[in-house]
Amino acid sequence: MSTILRHKYVTTRTPHICFGCGRNILSPARMASMAYADGGTVMSYYLCKTCDAITSRMDSGDEFNFGELREEALEMESETRQ
Repeated sequence: MSTILRHKYVTTRTPHICFGCGRNILSPARMASMAYADGGTVMSYYLCKTCDAITSRMDSGDEFNFGELREEALEMESETRQ
């Protein structure tokens, strides 16, 4: 099980890839900057606003890999536009 080291919101100055949906998010954008430790390794990633909202509804033990939230993120954004 991993340990969350950082979860903060930043305004990016360069483009970043969202770990949740795999999309390229152009700057300036408000993103969640995450860092965690797992098995002696520290890793970090960024989440777009939509993927951050999706992960906030997940249980603490739920895990996801790169790009796995794309369908849900696109669906959530299309519902918001309607």
